Amino acid sequence: MSNISNLQPAIILSSGSAIGLSVVRELGEYGVPVYVIGDQENTIISASKFCKEYFVRPKTDMSVWLSDMIRHTGAKILFAISENDLIELAKFNGYVAGCNIVTPSADALEAVLNKNHTLQVAQSLGFSVPDSWQPTAPIDDISDIPIENYPVVLKWANPQSVFDVLESNNLDFQKSEYVFDRTQLMKSLRCYNHIGRWPIVQQYCMGVGIGQILYMYNQKSVLSFQHQRIHEWPPEGGISSVCGAVHRDVHHAQFLLSEKLLIALGWTYHAMVEYRYDRVHDKYWLMEINGRFWGSVPLARYCGVHFAWESYRRLILNQTDDLELKPYPIYTARYMVPETKRLIRILFQKSKIKDPLFKVNVSLEIWDYIREFFNYKSRYYILTWRDIKPFLFDMTSMLKKLFKSIR
Repeated sequence: MSNISNLQPAIILSSGSAIGLSVVRELGEYGVPVYVIGDQENTIISASKFCKEYFVRPKTDMSVWLSDMIRHTGAKILFAISENDLIELAKFNGYVAGCNIVTPSADALEAVLNKNHTLQVAQSLGFSVPDSWQPTAPIDDISDIPIENYPVVLKWANPQSVFDVLESNNLDFQKSEYVFDRTQLMKSLRCYNHIGRWPIVQQYCMGVGIGQILYMYNQKSVLSFQHQRIHEWPPEGGISSVCGAVHRDVHHAQFLLSEKLLIALGWTYHAMVEYRYDRVHDKYWLMEINGRFWGSVPLARYCGVHFAWESYRRLILNQTDDLELKPYPIYTARYMVPETKRLIRILFQKSKIKDPLFKVNVSLEIWDYIREFFNYKSRYYILTWRDIKPFLFDMTSMLKKLFKSIR
């Protein structure tokens, strides 16, 4: 950790998520005064001892209040957790009221948020990408569908661009929808005919989730980390509920390709390149690039690979030297609420698991859930004895919801 005193303050724009909490803890452990602007009055982040002061976000446009908030806190660097905030902040070209804004360029961000564009660039660089079809006109007849092999997965090319449209038309946003035949696909796509927007239809890819995280600066990777998704919520694919660190020398050739892709997209700062890795055929299917702090960022922090601090030391301390990439410890990290939901679904709600190819050994799942409590290399997204109050806040909130639901 840093021995530097009187470090300049930082601002974190975050909802009450484990991601934002991890960034606050990382900077706070280095001695950085951290101010947080959140959506709710009380969150796990506001309970953290590393949160110097917590503000409820004004409901007006960011451009109205951001400069005043920066001047009030004296912050010299600002991090955002959500993609929506990154999009807004990218408009400021790196600075607001003398404060460094950690966001890639608007062009790079737009390219990454558009999954179609990302996959096209990746394919031109030699990546294996899922076969995809993007409908561009109303689907009225089964003959309009060129897909022959099933199952397929429906995903939005740019989720941020459709949230409001879907909501205003009383349509639910689905991160991914599994479809198993042409008739079902036509039915799913026709739901969107009246809004004139359709998700990508993408080949189903077998394999485990691999995340390669790179910090890009001056067109090269200067800090890296990778992990494997051990469990996900929902079980068929979603956020990591248990993830494990993987040594840098594993999947090394793919790391070089990930760096090549981010260079081609003009990316700066942290990003996670996500794959499905088919062990049987030793094949990596590129899924997407996550251009914000990713869900399993607590694992990287526990392993001593600090992406927020990398921005801080470069932009605020002017430490432009590249750090020596030392081996990191191989820990696992658990997000207990989603992990518990996952086990409950596997045990009692199997019919809700959308992927029919998802198979588990129930006895082994129970054993893994229990055994992990006794794994000395296991860490937790929220629980840490150095900063216990967020965990206590989280447990109290859960108990209140439970009691309210059974009244």
